[in-house]
Parts: sequence; structure tokens; C-alpha cells
Amino acid sequence: MTSIAEQSDDVNVISQEELDSLFQSLEAARQSAGEDEPAEVTLYDFRRGSKLSPDQMRDINKGLENLTRVLRRTLGVYLNAAVWLELQALSQGTGSQYLSNMPDHPIAILFELLPHTPKAVCQMDASLAYAAMHAMLGGQMDGCEVYAGRELSVIEAALLQRFWREILDTWALTQPALEGTSPKIIEVVSNLAQLDVELRNEQMVLALIEGNIGGNEGRIWMGLPAGALQMLLREESEGNKGSRPISAPLLREAGRSRVELRVVLGHCTMWLSEFRGLREGAQIQLDQHVDDPVSIYLAGRKKFVGRTGVRRGRIAVEITQVVS
Repeated sequence: MTSIAEQSDDVNVISQEELDSLFQSLEAARQSAGEDEPAEVTLYDFRRGSKLSPDQMRDINKGLENLTRVLRRTLGVYLNAAVWLELQALSQGTGSQYLSNMPDHPIAILFELLPHTPKAVCQMDASLAYAAMHAMLGGQMDGCEVYAGRELSVIEAALLQRFWREILDTWALTQPALEGTSPKIIEVVSNLAQLDVELRNEQMVLALIEGNIGGNEGRIWMGLPAGALQMLLREESEGNKGSRPISAPLLREAGRSRVELRVVLGHCTMWLSEFRGLREGAQIQLDQHVDDPVSIYLAGRKKFVGRTGVRRGRIAVEITQVVS
């Protein structure tokens, strides 16, 4: 169930990420500049500083090692299969170096670590990619078929996007500077020429991860733009994400905007064969009981808990808890 405030054509909807950044930045500006002094907008050059220091590389190494440990558990549950991931190597290089050992038809995903930063890329062996897709469809892991050396189908690309969405959401939970946001998936790519255009001139941190999904071994190569990583490390060191100053006119503009709330009654999982068999009149049983509280989301993040009811003849939700 979705509750959307009534909007006019001249009112924009802003995301929770923008709201959080807005008010955190305003508070930081007031503390540094004083209540009566106007805050100033400052721009940050995301490509500044092409090389990372040894200390920064150690921090990145530590963060990726932590990510692989967490993913062993979360992906194991998500795929209902044994999963092992381990960081093997970390170095600095260029997009050209990253692309040099890639096949003509890679299985890769382009994404942004932070908004408006250079694109990052993760490429995985076909053995891991098809093992993940087999698991997502409820198939057997032993001897799963691999169709390497060709571009992905629409269904395969959609499955891999869901798989990588799980990985990136987990990364957002384990990386303090990504709190309140999540890396944005641009697209799944299986054409080397397209990656060449996007990445060739980028300065990157190159990571190699060894993996095993349901007995199928393979590697994951990550190419992370140095500028975006520097931004993450900078915000972690400041201990206050979104602390960049903000102008008063932007605050007034935000006050005239509306936001969209989504009330989730429950969830369920089913086999793909069951889903394909759904027809008009079919009933879907959710995991929630009738009297259980419902979750209220703002821009994909759970913000409130409430209970359903009726007000003036329409379904309504009473907020019973604010989620910190």
C-alpha cells in the first residue's frame, strides 16, 4: 500500500537521502558558522587526488575484508547455498589496466558508490554468476550450466541486478560513510566495448576476491574509482556524513517539496512456477498476522512502525514507533 501526498505539477518529490543530507548539513553549518551567519555552498571535486595514501589503502583493505566476511553469511541466506568470499589482492591502477584481462563478453555491473561520482565496476566469472542465478531460481548447484562468451539475456541481467543489489545493500550497511544511502546500480554490462568507454581513463583501486557459491569456484574483480573512495574516507574521518554546508534558499525549497511514504503490509516468497501460475482470484499469504504492526518506508528506508485502521472511510496508519 502506498500513501502519496497530493501533489501539484510544480512540486518535486525529494528522497530521504536528500532530506538527511539537507538537515545534517544545516546543523553542521549552524555549529560552524553560528545561527545568525548565512551558510555557504561549497563544491567538492570528486576526482581530486588520483593516488591514495598507504593509510587509505589499508582502510579500504580492512573495509573490503569486513564486507566479504559479512557477505558469506548474508549471501548464504539469500541464495540458500554455501558461500565463501575472501579478498586476495588490492592495488592501485587505471581503468585500462582493469580492462586488459577482461573477456569480450564480461559479466559485470556498473554502479555509483556515491551520487555523481565516477562509475565503479564489478566483474565476476561466469561460474559464479550462473551459480548465483541457479540458486535464485531454486535450481541445483552441482554442475550448473554456464553459458560464457555471449551477451546476457534480459532475464539473466535482471537476476544479476537483484543479486548485486543484495551485495551493494550489504556494503552500505558495513560502510559507515554509506549510512543513509546505498550505491546506485547503473546497469548490468556484458559488452567490453561499453566498459572501455566508461572506465579507460579512470584512476582506480583494483580488488580481487576469490569466491565459491554452492561448490562453484570463481573470481570477482572490482574496479573502484579513487575519487569516490577518497570521498568515503573523508566523510568517515569527519565522522559526520553530509556535513557539507548548505544554503538557506535550498532549505526553503526543501520545505516546499513533498515526500512519498510506502506502507508495507507484509512479504512472501514463492517458487517461480507458483508465481507464473498466479491468476485473478488467487490469494497470496503474507508473513504478517492481522494484528502485527506494519512498516513505513521513506525512499526505501524504514522510518516508522504503525498499525492499520480506518479514518473517514479510508485506510489509515497510526504511527506507533519512530525507527532511529
